[in-house]
Amino acid sequence: MGHFVNRSAFTLSLNSLRLIQVLGHEKSTARAAEKLYVTQSAISKSLKKLREQLQDELFIRHPHGLAPTPYCERILLRIPDLQLRFEEALEIEHSFNAHNYNGLIRIAISPVLYQPIVTTLFDALHQQAPNAQLHFENWSWDTDSKIKSRQLDLGINFSPIDISKGIHRTNIGQSEFKICCKSGHPIVEQGASIATMASYPLTMMILPHQYTTKHYLEQYLEEHGYEANILTKVDQMNICFEILKKTDSIMAVSDLAKNSIPEGLTLVTPQQEVEIPLLSIATYSSSNSNNAFHRWLVDMSKQCVSELKA
Repeated sequence: MGHFVNRSAFTLSLNSLRLIQVLGHEKSTARAAEKLYVTQSAISKSLKKLREQLQDELFIRHPHGLAPTPYCERILLRIPDLQLRFEEALEIEHSFNAHNYNGLIRIAISPVLYQPIVTTLFDALHQQAPNAQLHFENWSWDTDSKIKSRQLDLGINFSPIDISKGIHRTNIGQSEFKICCKSGHPIVEQGASIATMASYPLTMMILPHQYTTKHYLEQYLEEHGYEANILTKVDQMNICFEILKKTDSIMAVSDLAKNSIPEGLTLVTPQQEVEIPLLSIATYSSSNSNNAFHRWLVDMSKQCVSELKA
C-alpha cells in the first residue's frame, strides 16, 4: 500500500493499540482472538480497518505467523509509553477505585508459590473489586515479555531472578523453606539435618527461570559435600505432591504453603544447622506501570503474603 496518507490525522483508540500489541506478541489472529475474548472474524475486520486507516499492511503473513512491518514495529515500541501517558492523564483527575473497576486483572505467579497464593489473593481482590475479571496463570518462559508488553499487569515470583530490563521489582515479603514429605515419613522423627536430607531422594519442582541451573536444595547439599539423589523433576506442583505421597522422597517448599498442603503430607522445619538463606518474594511489573492501579495490586499482593505468613 502507498504511504501518502498523513497518518497523524487518525486517532487510534486504546482498543486499536491493544489489538496491535496482542497481534505483535501472538503473531496469529486466532490466538489474538482468544486473548482478547472476541472472534477471529472480529480481529480480521478490525485489522482490515486499521490497515485502511494507516495505509500500511501492519502485519504480513509468513509461514511461522504474522510479522510486523517496519512501521508497525515502530508503533509496537511506542505503545507502552502511550498507555502510560493515558493512565497518567486519567490519574490527574481520578484515583483508582477498586470497587468500581470492571476491567481485566492479569497476574502470573511462580509455580512454587501459585497454590498457596492464588486463592488468598483471589479472595482479597474479589472482595475489593467485585466486578473485575481475575485471570491467574503460572509464571512461564514468556512471562517477562508479557509483563514488558503489559499483557500481564503483575507477576509474583522469588527475588532475585533473571529478568529482562524494563521490569520493575518490588519486594513484598520473605520466604522460609520447609521440607514437605508424606505423613509418617522417618524424617519427621529424625529431624531434617543436612545429612538426613541428603539420605532421601528428592522430588523437585521445575521452575521456568531455572531450566539451566541447579535447584537451590540440590546446590546446597552439594556445597556441603553431599551428592543430591534426585528422584524426579516435575513442572506441576500437584504431581509433585502425588509423588511425595507414594514415595520416601522429600521436597523443599515455601513456608507460605503451610495451609495448602494436601492431606497425607506434612511440613518439617529444617534443623538449625541448615542455613538455607531466606528468599525474597517480589512483584514484577512493567517499568511504565507506575500508577494507582498497579500500586493497589502491589499492596494487595503484599497483604496476601503477610496473611499467609501469619
